[in-house]
Amino acid sequence: MNKNNIKLGEKADTTFYYNDIVMQCANNYDAEIFEKYKSDMTFFERDEDPISTFIANGESGRMEDIHVNGKECKISFDEDVRYDKDMLTNLKLAYSISVHKSQGGQAKIVILLTPSTHTIMLNSNLIYVGITRAQTRCFQIGEVDTALRAIKKKENFNRITNMSYLINNKELSKKEYDLFVIKYQASDNVPKYEEDDDNLPW
Repeated sequence: MNKNNIKLGEKADTTFYYNDIVMQCANNYDAEIFEKYKSDMTFFERDEDPISTFIANGESGRMEDIHVNGKECKISFDEDVRYDKDMLTNLKLAYSISVHKSQGGQAKIVILLTPSTHTIMLNSNLIYVGITRAQTRCFQIGEVDTALRAIKKKENFNRITNMSYLINNKELSKKEYDLFVIKYQASDNVPKYEEDDDNLPW
């Protein structure tokens, strides 16, 4: 068993150890499938085109091994991948995570906390997601009354969009559609375009 550890940086608060449960917190489109540590390879031995895989945001894995130099490690997601210190910036310890972060993932055993202090935010949608992450068992810890209130409450599904208008007006001309989008752009962060602007992005 390798008992080495690896840090994000010299002054980092997080240190990863062998067998730690970790979570990817940003999509990694070029995760390198682990073959062997590059630190042990000469320049001529290194594969010019390593096989890569996709590690999604929210995916959990386990720290399988840490190289003796503390600069590289092997993490087991669905596949074993090689991470260097730069890639660890998008990795966090995942012994306890929010229900939102758990979406898309699964675990053999889930301990779902539903404390009364979170009554306002708890609803049936969150509890459903939390319970269905479990592959074998789920233990829910919390007051019975809190859980009963939560399962009777549905998340607000109202969404402010223009989808219904667009569906019901399929025959909009391109100019009409351009003007419609300009008029109803919801976000202030999205740049506004003038009616006669030739640089419309659609």
